[in-house]
Amino acid sequence: MATRMTEDATPAPCALQRVAGVTLLERHLRFLRKLDVREAVVRISGPVAPFEAVCARLAQLKLHVVLVSDGQALSDALSASSQSDWLVLDGSVLVDHRLPTILAERQESRIAVSGPDQVFAGCARLRTTEVQRLSDADRGLSGMLGDLLREGAAEPIDLMSLPTYVPDMRRDLAYYWHPIRRREDAQHGKQILLKAAQKGSLDWPAKFIHPRIESWIVQQICTWPITPNQVTLICNILAYFAAYHFAFGRPGWAIVAALCVGVLDGVDGRLARVKQLTSKFGGFIEHTGDAIYEYTWHFAIAYGLASAGYGTVPYMLACAIIGADMAEKVCMHIFERRQGLSLDDYSAFDRGFRLIVARRNTLMWTLIPFVVFNALYVGYWVLAIYALITLFERVLRVGFHVLYRPQVQTQL
Repeated sequence: MATRMTEDATPAPCALQRVAGVTLLERHLRFLRKLDVREAVVRISGPVAPFEAVCARLAQLKLHVVLVSDGQALSDALSASSQSDWLVLDGSVLVDHRLPTILAERQESRIAVSGPDQVFAGCARLRTTEVQRLSDADRGLSGMLGDLLREGAAEPIDLMSLPTYVPDMRRDLAYYWHPIRRREDAQHGKQILLKAAQKGSLDWPAKFIHPRIESWIVQQICTWPITPNQVTLICNILAYFAAYHFAFGRPGWAIVAALCVGVLDGVDGRLARVKQLTSKFGGFIEHTGDAIYEYTWHFAIAYGLASAGYGTVPYMLACAIIGADMAEKVCMHIFERRQGLSLDDYSAFDRGFRLIVARRNTLMWTLIPFVVFNALYVGYWVLAIYALITLFERVLRVGFHVLYRPQVQTQL
């Protein structure tokens, strides 16, 4: 429902307001496509050309969009469709991306509400006969949904009652919804998205140093025509720049580039979440690329040290670090499959240990003083011991929970 106009001096459709560089209409259509929806009906107000332009930009989604400008056209579009249930999204509200998925899970009328007053939170699942009431209702979307709740025809889903833990983010994230009525509302909505895009249970550089830098960068570039995949490409180019300098005896330049990679690696993910451009394929490419260049760094360091006269020992250290990392990931996968959540977020102890676990960021920061004092070989021994200690702790924790603790039943 994209009929509401802004309350600015020059009114414009709320659905066409950009929040973090993306219109509300585009966000809603992307929600639907991720749920494998192939048909959408958008009731609009004002000129049709701007709405058509948004739909044209999203042609790659292969989502059939029907634009209607009055109640009769809406009724005709609903009648012509073979669908019996509809997800209804308020085009003037920034909606939490999890809500459409939750409402789509069950085949019954459900309305997302907030608080004891049951204020409509921007998303509902309704039958065709219920949506038809919008074609001739004078009270608008909120009024019609309020009637359905009072009649008991739809179940209210209070945002406060929903589980907030997000496994992929390793944190609890309260559900949000935010009406966009003015331009300043869009700025506030951007801040909501930036905060919601921050992951939990991170290592200490990513938790205490990177967030403000990442937020500032994302806040600047989210309105640019740049995609998360392009940021990932820049990150990878910089990563192999670091590998080159590690290999050819310039660890100072390499460590600076590696620290920048740590920040950029957080930027692409946050940009994708803020602009609603996440995908399984993009996540796979990012994580695979991360592993490849991180392991390349270690072989590059080993090559540089071997070229400096340290023999084959640096290669053995590189294999120890890489092997420990691979084995740790296997342990983490076993634990997550059994317990239903990441070991990094399982308990206060595990969240604390995650701060200092041997990963890319912590390893590179640990290496800094050794690079400064021209003791890279000693530093690389320290990294190998650090990685093996991390693996030892992970094996003990996972083994203990798998053998002696019952499986945790989590509601995800």
